[in-house]
Formats: sequence, C-alpha cells, structure tokens
Amino acid sequence: MTLQVKPTSYTKVWASSGTKTTPDDFKLSRGWEVEKPPYETMNWVQNRQDQWIAHTNQRGIPEWDANTQYKMGRSYVTSALGGVYTAIQDSVGVDPATDYTGVYWELAFLTPADSGNFLAKGDNLNDIPNKATARTNLSVYAKTETYAKTETYSRAESDGKYCAKNTNLADLTNTATARSNLSVYSQAQVDAMFPAGKIEMFASGTMPSTHIPCDGRLLNIADEPRLYAVIGQMYTLALLSTPDFINAVANNKFCVPDFQGEFLRGWDNGRGVDPGRQMATWQNHAYEDHSHIVSLQQLNSSGFQGAGKLATGNEGPEGTIPDINTGVSGKGGETRPRNWPVYYGITR
Repeated sequence: MTLQVKPTSYTKVWASSGTKTTPDDFKLSRGWEVEKPPYETMNWVQNRQDQWIAHTNQRGIPEWDANTQYKMGRSYVTSALGGVYTAIQDSVGVDPATDYTGVYWELAFLTPADSGNFLAKGDNLNDIPNKATARTNLSVYAKTETYAKTETYSRAESDGKYCAKNTNLADLTNTATARSNLSVYSQAQVDAMFPAGKIEMFASGTMPSTHIPCDGRLLNIADEPRLYAVIGQMYTLALLSTPDFINAVANNKFCVPDFQGEFLRGWDNGRGVDPGRQMATWQNHAYEDHSHIVSLQQLNSSGFQGAGKLATGNEGPEGTIPDINTGVSGKGGETRPRNWPVYYGITR
C-alpha cells in the first residue's frame, strides 16, 4: 500500500452554510430511501471520507498542515520529518519540525531516534553536555564553588551561608562581630587610640613604623595625609626660611616638628603663665629677672685705724671695696635640669 496523503479541501465542511435538518432516530437507522443525490457529489464526498480514513488509519495521528487551527493541550500531529508532537500553544501555520524554540509544540513521545535529545534517567544528570551552564540555569554553585560542601545549595542559599573569595570579606553580615572573633580592632578604633599628630617618647634610638622622628624632616603631603590634616604647615613655617617655606608649599611638602635636644613645655592656652604663645613656636632660653644682695658691715675694731670704714677682707688701716662675684662654676654651656635623653616621635 502506497503512502496515503491528505485529501484536498479538508478544511471545508460539507453543507456548513446550507440548510440542514437533523434526521430523527428512525431516519438515521434507515438511511436513504427515496432521495437520489447526484452521484458525482456523493462520489466526491465518499472519496474524501475514504481518503481521510486511510490517511488516519495509516499514520494513527494525522499529519500537521498549515491551515488547521491547533489547540493547546488537545491537538496531536505527526511531523513530515517524523515524531509525534502535542500542542503547547494555540497556533496556525507553525510547523513543529521547525519550532526550534519549543514555543508551540513539544514531542509527545520519545522514540529511539529522539533519545539523543534527552537525558537518561539512569545517568542521574551525568550526561548533561554542559554542566556549568546547567548550574547557571539552576542558580546553584558547584561543590568547588561552595568550598567542598557535601550538599549543593542554591545561589541565594550559598550567598547567605558563605563569603565569596573575590569579595575579600566585603559580604560579611556583621563586621564588628567578625573583628571581635578575630580579636582585632577596627581602623576607627586604632585611629582613636593612636591619633595622628600625637607626640610620644621612645627609650631606644629606633623609631617604630607607626611614628615619624621629630627631627624637622620634610615629607610629601600625599604620603602622610593623616598627619598633614592635623599639623598642616605649622612647623614648616616655624623651621624654614621664607624661600624654603615657599618652595616646600609649592612642592606639596610639609615639616614635622624638630624636638632634637629640646625640652618640651605645656601649651599655656590662655592660662597666663606663658602668655601669648602659639603652637609651633620655638622659645630660646631665658633667666627670670632677679637680684643678688651682698651685706657689708662697718669695722668697729679698736685694733685698727680707720674705725668705721667698710670691711674689705684685707687687714690694714685703710681698706678698699673689691669686685663682688656671685657666679658659680658650671658644667656646660647651658642651664638645664638633670635629665635622660629620649627619642621623640609623632604618630603618622
């Protein structure tokens, strides 16, 4: 038997616009009796019916055509290229064989020829051709991405449970708790404990990296922005000549204090003990105004002439007043208290 094709005019329904009378049950059971329809028409009608019966009988399910309106969830067709499809959307003129995106049709039954388009149940997803893409489509992480966890979490679950390596702990839920668990301070806490511009003394001749020696050195503002924000150009102005100061400012540099060999004094700040002083002003040594009093006595000894004269410390009838020296032999070229040297540093 040759392959049967669909008859023509299959979308037309016999007498769809003609006058119709529904026969009663008796007529239905008896059929034609007196009428004689034109034999050509009856041949055509019966030929079309026989062709349709043969087509359906051979295929089991009618072949898709471009004129029928197919209904979602109700229509099944065969494709000219093979395979049985079921409608998943209403359509007209959409060939299931070329509906590559699967919007209107899907395979109704799996055939051996179609098995390559599906995953074998027994393989438990091992036959997925691109597992990375599959994980992305499922919104899950691979085990290596979830740090060798034995379970697989969704992306949302993993993001809630783990910190991504490339975020460098930016996705911690509570940074304060994390610092407490690590027994470390925050930058703000350290800055509060060691504010920039704090002067400290060190007993050795080395300076920790957290401090800069108070030796009047010039620094780049860009290298020490925290310290510059505190002292600015105060010590640059105090330590350098006017041309050097202008040059330093032009080159974005500033000076730290120079406390080498100096005693430090608390800022008066309006108390009146050291009136008029401002920060970053050097003060030379000075003596407070004072006087030395020398007591002189008259000689009333009768053993010498010139009784009543001023004593000179020399025996004789007539004395003279010598130079009076109240100085004390010192031990250096300065006046200072007892001391030990320390290394002054300023926090950066």
